[in-house]
Amino acid sequence: MSRFLFNALFLIIFITLPAASLAQPLITDLDRVEAPRSGRVAITGSGFGDAGEVFIDGLGSWTSTWTDSRVVAYVPEVAALGASSLYILSDGVQSNIEPLTVTARQASGRVKWQFEVDDNNMWWRPALAPDGTIYFHSNDDVYALAPDGALKWIQQVNAYPYVPPTAGPDGAVYVGSILSIFRISADGVIDWRFDGPSNIEVSPTIGPDGLLYGAFEVLGAFAINPLNGQLLWSNSGNPIITDKAGQAVEARFGPAGPGEPVDQLYISVDGTSGSFYAFSLDGDQLFRSALGGNRNTAEVAVDSDGAIYGPAALGLVVRALDPTDGSFLWEYYPGAGDWATGTNNVEIGPDDMLYFVGSSAKLEAFDPSTQSRKWQTFNPDNTLGRPTVTPDGTILICSGTDTSVYGYPGFVKAFNANNGNELWQVDLPFQLDPGFRVRGVHHARVTPDGSTAYVSTLSLAEYPLNQNPHTFLYAIDLGGGGPPPPLPPPPDPCDYDGVCTLGEDCENCPSDCPGQTGGKPSKRWCCGDAVCNDREDSDICSLDCGPASECGNAECEPGEDPCTCASDCGAPRADEVGQCTDVVDNDCDGDTDCTDDDCIAEPLCQCLPKNETCSVDDDCCSGVCKANGRCR
Repeated sequence: MSRFLFNALFLIIFITLPAASLAQPLITDLDRVEAPRSGRVAITGSGFGDAGEVFIDGLGSWTSTWTDSRVVAYVPEVAALGASSLYILSDGVQSNIEPLTVTARQASGRVKWQFEVDDNNMWWRPALAPDGTIYFHSNDDVYALAPDGALKWIQQVNAYPYVPPTAGPDGAVYVGSILSIFRISADGVIDWRFDGPSNIEVSPTIGPDGLLYGAFEVLGAFAINPLNGQLLWSNSGNPIITDKAGQAVEARFGPAGPGEPVDQLYISVDGTSGSFYAFSLDGDQLFRSALGGNRNTAEVAVDSDGAIYGPAALGLVVRALDPTDGSFLWEYYPGAGDWATGTNNVEIGPDDMLYFVGSSAKLEAFDPSTQSRKWQTFNPDNTLGRPTVTPDGTILICSGTDTSVYGYPGFVKAFNANNGNELWQVDLPFQLDPGFRVRGVHHARVTPDGSTAYVSTLSLAEYPLNQNPHTFLYAIDLGGGGPPPPLPPPPDPCDYDGVCTLGEDCENCPSDCPGQTGGKPSKRWCCGDAVCNDREDSDICSLDCGPASECGNAECEPGEDPCTCASDCGAPRADEVGQCTDVVDNDCDGDTDCTDDDCIAEPLCQCLPKNETCSVDDDCCSGVCKANGRCR
């Protein structure tokens, strides 16, 4: 037999072998033999293929990494506690079975639970849905956790979370990933994807009217229908909005002044000389203010009266801006060196107190009403990140590092917001190089009831580097207190169908109901407020003004009369006799009342109306002929 025929026969036999004869996936190692429910298990071996399933306690598991030699899976939340087993199923072929002990999640001091993330950097703080679900976006995976730390689902998107996630009132989560925005339902299904022309700069954020706002480079500020991903408007900005992306900026909203509605969108970017833009919610640029060319983008803080606060002049000062035009109200210079290496962000409490970090170690409270420092605390052995204030304004949460120890171990600290005193500290995992070290990243997310702070982290070192990347999300007990959790938001009255219907108006559903609620009172109008004013008609707002009339339907409707629709309203009168003072063209000849020849004999039509030339009082219908010879 020739070599050619032999090789051909071999290929035919190999290709036609049944699937069962494919090589068995082989597990050679688990990174742990014991894992809690919703805990992470890294599996190494060979023959895993490019997809498959992991079974723990006989249950399918969520996976976040899958290669031919390495898979990362999470223990199902409903797995039985105690001795269990793990195996892989790839292309219908089952691997060997490895033992695994399933445990319950354990609290440790103030740490209620920790969730191990399949990545060494969580990037930004998580988002919170109204039902307490925690969402975070780590590289190309989006995770959903229950308030008790149980994993609900993992969904994959394209890589790199350039901005923090945002949760909507219906429990959906919106994530920004390089050039794209994804809406993922509360059940973990991708509902839609919106692709911008360039990097996303400002996190997609739910506005006061329920629409989704943010900014892309080039496209600029935008509003998107959150239900279907439709772009409603965009404004590239003047000057055009530019940024370096990946700055973790969240959009802000505020009123134009005390007592005004929250109807202004604020966008901060680090390009265009560190610009701060204000837009109306219908896309008009209201003003732009240079915040001094900050190297990093700074989110602004907005107080209850609408005043805007942010760092400026390379972070040397805190600047207050007027929300009507962006002009400077005042600047606060904390002192030499106090801000130059600061965190470039200002936090605001429910009482409008401002909090920030200067010189990376000086935590300060500043009262804008008196433009004076309330307190400052300084520990030269600490560096502190951006603070987060609890909803009741009593506690500040800061991540940081201890610079007095080689390797800089990380921690999470709580401070009394009233006087700056340190309340407690949670130490994060720390080992010297090449050991595993964890530090807080971005700033904490606090639950509405003030009971829990969620802290994202990144991990450093650990040799060999990135062979098993992982870090943690921490749920830290704040000791309760604070106001009760808010009631669930009411259902969205807007159905986004382009028609203003009962229950919708220009404020709760501007996409369906037009209107103008700002500016001079005489120019304001609102479709859906049950008032048909002079700026509305049946075409613009049939909800207020009624449906457009239809001649020929046997009903005399508003807007119809005998002159315009005799078939519905009856034939017009033959003349004006007896109807010469009703300001109506009754006989449809184009003349009304005394201007109609039919009314010449009427007594009231034989006198002169106002402003007509007169000689004596009796000439005028008013009985008064003024000195200028005109009837009153």
